[in-house]
Amino acid sequence: MKEIFPELSPYIDDVFGRDDEGLLHTKADVINDGLKQLQITNLHEVLMIGDRRFDIEGAKVCGLDSMGVLFGYGDRPEMEQAGADYICESYDEMLQYL
Repeated sequence: MKEIFPELSPYIDDVFGRDDEGLLHTKADVINDGLKQLQITNLHEVLMIGDRRFDIEGAKVCGLDSMGVLFGYGDRPEMEQAGADYICESYDEMLQYL
């Protein structure tokens, strides 16, 4: 991710995804695993950024704020229905929030 959007590098500390063992089944599982690995207890310090409803829904399950981005695979109705706290149409708009 850092290589794809080098301008984001200052804002990204870690990137997490599904595991090779198949133990993390949902986006919430991935998020909770990342929070545990980083020993994060203050959820107000975390913002989940995603381009699909699964990202936003996972954030909600975990008690995180979420940002839906429209320059990926999802669209505005999907982000709104999922309950994204913020919705950004462009990379530059996302950087303004950060």
